[in-house]
Amino acid sequence: MTAAEDVSRRTADAEGVAVDLDGFRTAVDSEGLRRWLVVGRPDGVAAHRVCVYEAGPSWELVISDERAGAIEATRRRFDDGSEALEAALASARKLRDILG
Repeated sequence: MTAAEDVSRRTADAEGVAVDLDGFRTAVDSEGLRRWLVVGRPDGVAAHRVCVYEAGPSWELVISDERAGAIEATRRRFDDGSEALEAALASARKLRDILG
């Protein structure tokens, strides 16, 4: 099973309730996190964002700085896509609370 298939099979939200990938997207939209979250690598354009993406057999999460560059000290790897998305939600919430 690929990481993407695993994520579509199950994703845990911040409360620990199992949801699917659509549930993750719903949480992002309903909590107003789209401004703080990018599903993809840092692109050099999106400043102050949590970036989460599939990197081969694992997933990575990194936060971008004011110049939209990756802050290497924030880079985290996950073997499980659902853990990566859960961490992305938590990080986006914190970023929103601090900068929002």
